[in-house]
Amino acid sequence: MLKNLLSPEDCSKCPDKCCKFTDPSHLPILTETEFKNIRKEGITYNRKENLFQLKSSEKNSEGKTVCPFLIENKGCELKHHPFECAIWPFYVMRFAGKVVIAVSPNCPAVNRKCFEDIQKTVNDGLSDCILGMVKEYPGLIEDYYDNAVIIKVIGEESISEGKRIFLPKD
Repeated sequence: MLKNLLSPEDCSKCPDKCCKFTDPSHLPILTETEFKNIRKEGITYNRKENLFQLKSSEKNSEGKTVCPFLIENKGCELKHHPFECAIWPFYVMRFAGKVVIAVSPNCPAVNRKCFEDIQKTVNDGLSDCILGMVKEYPGLIEDYYDNAVIIKVIGEESISEGKRIFLPKD
């Protein structure tokens, strides 16, 4: 899905910025199916309704929390990445009552791309994939990070019977 934007070489040359977190609450959130498929001994998590947020106490030399599936200088040990990892460097975020697709400024390869190429990736199928996931799992929608660049509004978020629900944009 992101192959036209990021090549395997781009990711293999990267210093793994996507798998190291200043804020541990940004570790990936997994659906129940993803969690069952990648369960590993010693991995801890917090359960949030039908989602599982990874936990890790491992810190690197910069003091960042490291994803428990990251192998230093080799990358992720997973063959099938969870949704949040598969769409990196994109995020699904809430911003001013809207649900948006945003891109992280921390991906060096994407920073070298023109904005039109990034938008094309979103519009050529990524937004449909994201829409499907957040309809089923509105808990995947994150709060907006100050430095994320908004690419597209895909809907709104509402509260119904005490639960967050996603309302797609018409």
